[in-house]
Order: sequence, then structure tokens, then C-alpha cells
Amino acid sequence: MLLLLLHACAGPTKGPPVVNDSNTGDSGGTDTDDPDDTDTDDTDPDDTGAPLADGDNLVRLGAWMEDEERTLVETTGVLALDATTVAMCMGAQTLATFDLTDPAAPVRLATVPLPRPAGGFRCQHLATTGDGRLLVAHHGDETGPSWLGLADVRDPAAPIGLAAWAGPAVERVAAAGNTAWVAAHEDGLLRFDLSADTLDLPEPVLGVTGNVYAVAHRAGRVAVGTVEGSLFLVDGDVVTGPLALSGPVRDLAWLDDGALVAACGSDGLDRVDVDTLTVTAHADTTGTALDVAVLSDGAVAVAGWSAVFVHDGGSLALLGAEDPRTRSTPGIALAVEAFGDALLVGEWNGLLSYAWDPTVSAPEVRIDATRFDFGAVAAGEVDALTVVLRNDGPKPLTITGLSVADTAVTVDRAAFTIPAGGADFAELTWSSTGGPLSTALTFATNDPDEPTVTVSVGANRVGTGLGEMVPAFSYTALDSADVYTSQALGQPALLSYFATY
Repeated sequence: MLLLLLHACAGPTKGPPVVNDSNTGDSGGTDTDDPDDTDTDDTDPDDTGAPLADGDNLVRLGAWMEDEERTLVETTGVLALDATTVAMCMGAQTLATFDLTDPAAPVRLATVPLPRPAGGFRCQHLATTGDGRLLVAHHGDETGPSWLGLADVRDPAAPIGLAAWAGPAVERVAAAGNTAWVAAHEDGLLRFDLSADTLDLPEPVLGVTGNVYAVAHRAGRVAVGTVEGSLFLVDGDVVTGPLALSGPVRDLAWLDDGALVAACGSDGLDRVDVDTLTVTAHADTTGTALDVAVLSDGAVAVAGWSAVFVHDGGSLALLGAEDPRTRSTPGIALAVEAFGDALLVGEWNGLLSYAWDPTVSAPEVRIDATRFDFGAVAAGEVDALTVVLRNDGPKPLTITGLSVADTAVTVDRAAFTIPAGGADFAELTWSSTGGPLSTALTFATNDPDEPTVTVSVGANRVGTGLGEMVPAFSYTALDSADVYTSQALGQPALLSYFATY
């Protein structure tokens, strides 16, 4: 039995740039399986970047990818440098600065010439000192070692590399003036003196225990999160905590009222009162909360792997959501940053920008796949496919029609309403004749910008049955050798998929 998930949500922020020194995203892989998978869902009218109909509070401004050689992948970190420029981590590729005077059309300014550690270069997370210097962190993997870099970006068009430090697994970094704090896993929280533009001799911050993963600074206070789900506060040399949070801390951001919001992966979001060190609000998330940024109206943007979400900064109630690339291709929202009138989203294939309008509140349908399959069904058998509909938005989602083009497939219901935060179900039934099935399932909704959504439904496709021949394919292994399925003929083979986030 297959499950089809629809996410309805609502969600655009005005004001000066908000620089959040805890913006991160994390990916352990590169999306190379489909070189054309940038924006192909023609059921989504905003895929081209055109303005949406009234009623959508996250409006696509633009999408920027590199050229067809795909030299830009894995935008794992985005950070505002000033009112018109950002720095952007591009995975194993490079670190660069961009002019975002027009958020719909980013202009690449320069590559940041950081001293590169032995074994390669990779960029994962960024922080600014507030005086024109930029810190770059990466935890280390098969593409490069763990390291920390320092650059002068006072002139974003002519950045200067200053220093690099290779050490234990560096996940996140926060900075202010001449001090940087580094989340270094089992090595705890490390403190660097940047007064000489060097990264020498870090000092451990005693009292912070556990596997340190996230760090954020504001007004002399440092918040520290661990993989075990603990939160510490550091004021100078005074450490308070731990406070148990909902799950492993992936990122932290300070809110304007002095509270903290913690991204706890698949365990959702926590809001923390730092004076009493208590959790005052919690929100479950549909995706995996990886990165958080604070918008100018106090709302919290979340890179949630399957989508970008916006939550109220006080109650953490969901205000809006959008799949950063298409509503049919989840799994790519890695980093978020608030930037003037735009919300910037880093994903596996580039940089996207959205306008955030908190005055709009309406449901928005997001579908997590473009095809659903009954699988292999023998002639004469009847099979069912359960459709799960979810409303993640602040307003009721009304399904005004649900129909299938092929009359051999029936639907048990055609219209219903899903309350905000709720879910409902419908079931497709197919009486197999033994041949293939290829048809379309169409939803009619009260989504202002997507009144209809169509996906394909199939069965008995070649290669879907147990014991059928594996379709021929090839790939290039890490040692640059070409591997073909024909080489495995007559041999046992294990097919697997691996991803980190």
C-alpha cells in the first residue's frame, strides 16, 4: 500500500536585512542523479518565478542555478553580509559572494580565496564577525577535511583570505568582533581570538559537555546545542545548563525578544526563555528542521529538508510553507537566511529567493511526488492505494474534487475539508486486467495559486515486479571508474541509497 502526502500551507517579510550568525544547512551528498531536475513540475505555476495569485504568503521572486555544467550544487549556507550582498557556501565547489540588489537575479561577485587545507576544500556553514570578516566551517567528510577558515569580505567584490585551521569536526561557528565560538563535536565548544586575523590555539570553553553541534551568539551571550539534545548558555566564563530539548540540536537562532529558537531535526522546533532556561513553546515539523533564520517581523524561517517553513516566533504556530524548488521534489531545503524583502533558501542546486507577506493567510497545496504506483498487480486482483492529505497551513484546506481519468480506478470520496494542522484520507481502488496502468489523478482545491494539482498513477510498469530484470544503468564510482549493471550479470548485487541531512 502506498501513501500520497499533500501538504497545504500558507505563508512573504519587509524590513532591513536581518543577519543571523547561526544560519546553517547540512548535506552529506550531492544530487547528481538527475541533471535536469531543477524546475520541472508544470503543475506548479510559480516554478518559473512568476508572481503567484493573491493569497500566497511565500511568493517566489527568483531561482538562480549555475550553468548546465552544474558547478553550483549543495548550497549549504547563506549569510547576509550587508544590505545588498550575501556569501554563499556551495558544498564541495566553492565559497562566493553575490550581489542581491535584485533578489530575483543574483550576480556573482567573487570567489573567496581562502587558504585551503590539505585534502581539499568544502564549505558548510558561515558566520560574520560584524566588522567585515567572515568565518567558514566544515565538519569534514570524504570530499575534504574538517576545517575553519577566516576571510576579509569588507569589499565583497574583492575578498581576501586570511587564515585556515584544521581541527576536530567543525559543525557550526558564531562570532562577534575578535571572538569566534566553534561547535566541535566531542571536543566541545572552542573559543578563538581573532585579533591578529589568525586562527591559532583555540581555547576550550569549560562546562559545556556533550557532542556540541550548534552555536549562536547575541549581545555577549552564546547558546550551545548538542547532539544529545541539550542546551547550554555561556556568559563570559559562566555556563548555565543543560536544558533538555526535544531532540538533537541542528541550529540555533536568537529572537528579537531575547528568546531562542532551536531546530531539533525531525523532532521539530523549541522556543526557549533564556532567563528561566525553560521551553515555552514547541512545534512539530513535517520535515527535518536543519536551519533557522529570523525574519524582520519576528517570524522564524526553517529549512526543513522537504520544504521551507515559516513559524510564528512566539507560539511557533505554522504560518506558511513552500517547496523551494518544486512542490513535487522534496528533500532539498538546506539553508535559510532573511535578507531585506527576501527570504533566501539554499538547496542542492542553487539559491532561491522568496518574498514573505505576513498579512496573507491561505492554504497552499504541496505534493511530495509526481507519480504514485500500485506496483505489480496480477490480472483479476483488486488493489487499493491510500491517499493521505495533510493541511499544514493556518487556514482550512478544502478538496472540492478528486478524480481519476481512467474509469477503471475509483475514488471513495471526492470532496472534503481538512482543518488547519489536520489530515484526512481517500482511497483509490483498481481492478487489474494484468496490463499496465497509466492515468492521472487530479485534486481540485481552494489553494489560491493552485486550484488544481495533477499527478500520475500507474501499475504494472516494466521493472516493478519481484524477480524482474534490473533496468540497465551506469554510474561513475568514487575512484572515477565507470560501473555498469551488465558487469553484475550472474552475480549477487545489493542496491542501496544513502543520504545524510
